[in-house]
Amino acid sequence: MIQGDSVTETHQGILKLRVSSLIALLFVAAAASAGCSEKMGSAFAPSAVEGVVGGGQLQFHDADTTSTATQGIASGGKKARWDALPESEKAARKARMAQRKARWDALPESEKAARKARMAQRKSRWDALSESEKATKRAARKQRKARWDALSESEKAAKRAERKTRVRIAK
Repeated sequence: MIQGDSVTETHQGILKLRVSSLIALLFVAAAASAGCSEKMGSAFAPSAVEGVVGGGQLQFHDADTTSTATQGIASGGKKARWDALPESEKAARKARMAQRKARWDALPESEKAARKARMAQRKSRWDALSESEKATKRAARKQRKARWDALSESEKAAKRAERKTRVRIAK
């Protein structure tokens, strides 16, 4: 069924479904083996696992919220925030998402692989940090966001334009 490098859309869909199911199972297994629970003070601790694949649910508890993640369904506050948006904003966001997807799809496979490798590298660096280092970085991110939110639209536009002209230096 697979000839050379071409894979039909049906096969790609099946592969994506299998990979997402595997990732969900690995997440549950990792959470269970790590012994995550509310008692340990984990920021997102699973409290109930009833078979993630096939519509099972996993509950996460944060200091302020509890949300339920069901495979294929948006969870907790995200869905509420999305539902609260006006239709014009939803349409604009969907258009931007479609543009990003089109740019991604247009990339050659080698570039996609390189970007995925960089993302995996960033994730491994994050995972290697201690909880206090992560908390420090989260606090700094909140401060940056607060400064950004305090800017006027013209200042934001100027910063975006500046960002596009900057040369990125690899770490």
